[in-house]
Amino acid sequence: ADLLLLHHGIFWSGLRPLTGWWKKKVQTCLAGNLAVYAAHLPLDLHPELGNNAGLARALGLRDLKPELDYHGTMIGLSGLFEGSVAELRDRYAEVTGSAVTGVVADAAAPAGRVALCSGGGGDMIYQVAEKGYGCYLTGEENHWVRNAAQDMGINLLFAGHYATETFGVKSLGDLLEREFGLPTFFIDLPTGMCTRLRVCSLLLRIRSARGWISIWQRASLSYRGPAFRRSSNPAIFCWTAKPRRRRRLWSGGCA
Repeated sequence: ADLLLLHHGIFWSGLRPLTGWWKKKVQTCLAGNLAVYAAHLPLDLHPELGNNAGLARALGLRDLKPELDYHGTMIGLSGLFEGSVAELRDRYAEVTGSAVTGVVADAAAPAGRVALCSGGGGDMIYQVAEKGYGCYLTGEENHWVRNAAQDMGINLLFAGHYATETFGVKSLGDLLEREFGLPTFFIDLPTGMCTRLRVCSLLLRIRSARGWISIWQRASLSYRGPAFRRSSNPAIFCWTAKPRRRRRLWSGGCA
């Protein structure tokens, strides 16, 4: 490859001296004559190529509007979803390829106009409440945000930081192919920080032809249908979409 497109760049915690593993990263790129382009917040909020725009299109949201202020910039979106909260949850799991967790106050209720912000947008939950949205979609799970949503009666859906932020670089790659004829490919490297379709819960026990076995044992077999975990609180759940084809649950590590 000649060019590496990133959403999260090499320098995540500010500029650092190029020593140790920082040096190794940069040195690897220089040795391979690899150019690196990283766009963080601009790729979150871009109205066409951004993570939120791509996610909103994939979800089928209509009448999109900029929402959710981040240091003076509207970084998220809102849009209309024609379907119930349960249908929105299922669609979210399908388009991200990720387990969706969160709090649902009323699964059968119409989703209506929903707010979304990819990545770590959980701390915007109070803005969501102030604007009167009944549904909020974001990436990274957060304990206090979950509790706040439950207290305020907001349907809150998490799909993982990584899973909600692949749309931007894919769109940017597609643009380069269309405009300049450059072949591009996407490298899928999930962090494992959010439950993916491969694993639902290590504590879940499911029934098979061999009787009741744990998900850890089941992981060496094949996963064919949706997985569902409900805690003692009926509002809290973990839901994954049904895969389109038979797939392995586990292949060495948690991805």
